[in-house]
Amino acid sequence: SEEARHSASRGGQGSSASSSRPSGSSHEQNSVPAYVSAPYVPAPAAQEDPRVMSVQQLVQQPGREHLPVLHPNPRPGHSTWFDKSSNGISKSINNMMYSMLHSGYLKWRVIPREDRELWFRQFAQEFTWESGLPETVRQKFNEKAMNSYTKQINAWKTVRQKNKRPRYINGTVWEQLIVHWEKDDTAAASRKNSKNRKSDRGGKGMYVHNLGACLCLLRRITL
Repeated sequence: SEEARHSASRGGQGSSASSSRPSGSSHEQNSVPAYVSAPYVPAPAAQEDPRVMSVQQLVQQPGREHLPVLHPNPRPGHSTWFDKSSNGISKSINNMMYSMLHSGYLKWRVIPREDRELWFRQFAQEFTWESGLPETVRQKFNEKAMNSYTKQINAWKTVRQKNKRPRYINGTVWEQLIVHWEKDDTAAASRKNSKNRKSDRGGKGMYVHNLGACLCLLRRITL
């Protein structure tokens, strides 16, 4: 019939159109994207110098049996700790102030971290401790070093006030310390003078003339 022929014709056109279009899988296989990003490859981590071992590794090296042993609960004749006297700890730190201090820092905490680490490494070459105590020893070392450093700086300042110079001190360190001290002395003198001016007249402050006082004085002069 006429209707059947039209239906068959439409079916043929659909089949032809369908066969003329490439399949999805064929399109995906033959197409090339405009840009393909390279896979992310993280940069290799920086490696530490194998020639420089950490302090933790240093204290685990053999042949350190002759060094003084540090322990929070020291045993007489076997070990010692930072709160004990005559054990060489303060002497070790003071020696570092002469041999390892290269700039005139007034306080321990302003010394660069890498410099303080070098001091601790030097300390680990003179004393030893159990491998499980590195952070405890480091903390106590910093506390002891801060105290010893402050005392030594004050001792050097006393020497300078006597117009003398400590023996064996680094010349650059001494000159920079003098500059710091002179600045401190100038600032202290300025604060003292300011305080003295404000404390005149029994702490009432500097006398300020007002208009009434000036008129009274002028009247007395004219009379």
